[in-house]
Amino acid sequence: MTDDYDELRKDVAIEIGNVVIEWNEFCEALGILFATIIFPSAAANKVALSIWHSTTNDRAQRDMLLAAAKATTEFFKTYPKFFSDVEYLWDRGNALADRRNSALHAPTTFETDNAKGTTRFVTNTFFGHIRAHRIKDADLVKEFRKYADYAKKLTVFSRNVQAAIIFG
Repeated sequence: MTDDYDELRKDVAIEIGNVVIEWNEFCEALGILFATIIFPSAAANKVALSIWHSTTNDRAQRDMLLAAAKATTEFFKTYPKFFSDVEYLWDRGNALADRRNSALHAPTTFETDNAKGTTRFVTNTFFGHIRAHRIKDADLVKEFRKYADYAKKLTVFSRNVQAAIIFG
């Protein structure tokens, strides 16, 4: 029976891993964007990246990125959408962070439907965990794949913003 349960969990575990990997790539892209905003002529500047990595809190880092964009908007007149693009990354990053946290922190369990003879891997809402309730009706594999895919798209967008700063 344990092997059956492990098999049911495996696909969800893989997708959680993908969420983590893509989230980390997104955060790294934001850090490089931050460094580019601070020192546009020296991408991945050590000083700017040291500031970025001075906190391990992703939300605080996104807030630093937005603050840097606000403070430097006037320097990027050839890129009229500069601030709105960075603000979009900040906003979408905050929304995705909440979903990512649900993927990583929602307790899970197995749910058996005796009438159908099926067992599914689901979030455990029995004790009222908020994050479990947020995704209680979701197909966890599909839901988490959607989060990873969205993080990947935000990473690409962040890199495009960086390229627009560097190359105009």
